[in-house]
Amino acid sequence: MGRKWGMTRRRIAAAVAFGVLLSAPVTADAVPVKPLVPVPLPDLPVQPAGIEIPPESVPQEGCQPDPLETGIQKLRCRYGPIVVTPGSNLILIGPVTIEQPRAEGFMLKMTPNMIDAVTGEVPHIHEVHLHHGVWLDAGTNGLDVDTPFMAAGEEKSVSSPPPGYGYRVHATDEWLLNYMIHNQTAGTYTTFITYDLDWINASSPAAANVVPVKPIWWDTVGGAYPVYNPTTAAGAPDHVRRVSRDLDDPSMEVVWMVGHVHPGGKRIDLTVNTCGATARNTPIFSSEALPNVRPGTVDPDFYGDTYGSWDYLMTATKPEFRFTMGPGDAVFMDTVYDSTHPWYEAMGIVFGWGVPLDEAPPGYVAAPRCQPPAPELTTGIRTNVLPRDPIFGGTSPQFPDPATTSVQGQPPVNTIDIRAFDFAPGGTAKPPAPVAAGSNVVVRNIDAAASVFHTVTECADACNKDTGQSYPLPDWGFDSAQLGYGIPGLTAAKNAYQWTWPIPAGTPLGTTLPFFCRVHPFMRGSVQVVG
Repeated sequence: MGRKWGMTRRRIAAAVAFGVLLSAPVTADAVPVKPLVPVPLPDLPVQPAGIEIPPESVPQEGCQPDPLETGIQKLRCRYGPIVVTPGSNLILIGPVTIEQPRAEGFMLKMTPNMIDAVTGEVPHIHEVHLHHGVWLDAGTNGLDVDTPFMAAGEEKSVSSPPPGYGYRVHATDEWLLNYMIHNQTAGTYTTFITYDLDWINASSPAAANVVPVKPIWWDTVGGAYPVYNPTTAAGAPDHVRRVSRDLDDPSMEVVWMVGHVHPGGKRIDLTVNTCGATARNTPIFSSEALPNVRPGTVDPDFYGDTYGSWDYLMTATKPEFRFTMGPGDAVFMDTVYDSTHPWYEAMGIVFGWGVPLDEAPPGYVAAPRCQPPAPELTTGIRTNVLPRDPIFGGTSPQFPDPATTSVQGQPPVNTIDIRAFDFAPGGTAKPPAPVAAGSNVVVRNIDAAASVFHTVTECADACNKDTGQSYPLPDWGFDSAQLGYGIPGLTAAKNAYQWTWPIPAGTPLGTTLPFFCRVHPFMRGSVQVVG
């Protein structure tokens, strides 16, 4: 009998929440990440003989496997074409079904991506990216319609259980896709969401050796849209921790996990809380964010203008990782964010695969209950490489620093409109809008009528340089939240089209406050205090 692993309190909330842009070919040597030092691994329980995954190759076009093939097949499934309207930032559900294998077999690996329908290439991440993709199974696999069996985010993680394990797929399953494509420009894109599968037919003799796995979903916050805004009060000078509730599941052996964070995320730590006689706070696994950084960066952990805001990888567990939980056992999940800049709508999610012990095949030997992994298995490995030709931005001024333009003597305004992806008055490359200290300025998002969200967010500098993955960045200060309308509890929308901005009393004359839209970072603006 199937179970909703990790979904007892999360269900469709988790499916909607996961916040995919996958890489174009880049050599791993070109990626400046921390080196992974090989270490000897301990002996592990002997599992049934696995199947050898073939070397990477170009998948065949089409999502249907050859029913007579007995070896591994590489399939390319896709959904689209999808017209991505200007400024799109909405959570959407695919059609009644999406392209999927109509066969009996095992999915051994899934590699998600998004490509431009015209060029066939992966778009630049600072222009348009698949913010998240969550695959749901509404068929006969023992899962509810709201149970994800695969998820990926901006970090481009490839779902790959260890050799010898696979997700059972039935010809009668019905796959659905929940996704958000984030268009950070005012242009229109047409894209395909692709998902390459490593597949083996259930009729293959080798399939008899595959151990079936079920999906695991844990998140830090819970709820329909599990986001939060990290604050400096919650952590140390260089990081912010999110205290989590306990996470528990029925008896199972966890065999693979990977984390998911949003921009500014550093890692997710999993530790033992209650687990048999095992001491609390014993580390289980840390999924670490590996940001793309500018060439020559000395400290890749510095979360400033040297790294790509949406451009990072997450480490996944190593093939030898195993951790078994029994009834009443629980782990503690702690999400860590950088605090050198504010980050909004943060997440901390772990997706993984586990073997339900009451459904394990005969002769299966699981790791001993509550035995912590060896220290070298509590750190992970990356599953892919970073995107091509990163454009970090912030290299050169595109217009004068607004603080160098005086608007003294002009009457103060009390309204700023956001229309056609610009602020008026005080918009991109324009003189600041004059405002009075101690006044309230009403900012109205006229674009909300076209389902376009905008923010007014304090900029960390003059906010006048070229846009890219790392520019502009927010500063600790004012933020309007995302002005616009969406389903309450399922989107980041403020569900209001306007925001009242209090200009602090006593602000000195001539003070210039630059800001930008963090949904569409090419949008810049400023106000200046006048007498």
